[in-house]
Amino acid sequence: MLDLSKGEDIIGSVFNMVTVIEKVSNDIWGNAVYLCRCECGKRFNRVSQSIRNPKVKSCGCWRKRRGENSSNWKGAGDLGSSYICHIKTHARVR
Repeated sequence: MLDLSKGEDIIGSVFNMVTVIEKVSNDIWGNAVYLCRCECGKRFNRVSQSIRNPKVKSCGCWRKRRGENSSNWKGAGDLGSSYICHIKTHARVR
């Protein structure tokens, strides 16, 4: 296992859906900031601790993809114009 506190190199490593490309800089607290690439192709910067966090799986695309495929997904269905009008009217009252 890599220990980032000892300055070990994580460039080229893959964590979940994220591949570390290069070190960009340090943040204001001295933590290393890396340029990463997600499996979807998006490039983004992340602090080293958040890359290694098992809760961080992607650039955010995984969460978006998971929504409709979730077993809890109910869908929006067909929202009629009368329903939209009802929502707008009650929004003004609030």
